[in-house]
Amino acid sequence: MTATAERSAGENVGSPPDIGAVPVAVRRLVAVLHQLSDLSESLTDEQFTRVPGGAVSSTIGGHVRHNLDHVDALLVGLRTGRSDYDRRDRSTPDRERAFVLSHIVHHNALIAVIVRLVGAEPPADFGYAPFTVTHQRSRPCAR
Repeated sequence: MTATAERSAGENVGSPPDIGAVPVAVRRLVAVLHQLSDLSESLTDEQFTRVPGGAVSSTIGGHVRHNLDHVDALLVGLRTGRSDYDRRDRSTPDRERAFVLSHIVHHNALIAVIVRLVGAEPPADFGYAPFTVTHQRSRPCAR
């Protein structure tokens, strides 16, 4: 069973009784991280670690690590009351969640480019903000 199938099958089992209590930014961040995990699992080790060259000097794995470093900094900040993304003071937990989500979406967009350069194809909505995907699905347009 794939990670996506396991997640889909398990979403109803053991779900929190009040999903509304989980901030929207947290649900979106978790969804984007699951999407990143699924894409990462679909790539070969060679694709995950290859530097495509040209204008792109980073690997998919490097961007994934960077994303996870930001999630770690967020979790530490929520636990300790101080987020440190280079020792800068920040505002509220909701702002921190939104920042990490936005930053991961940014890196996922870069990952999508690299995925294509290493010979794979990301999901159609990979690298887009959840709000953008929702908007695009609600308003079909000519492409």
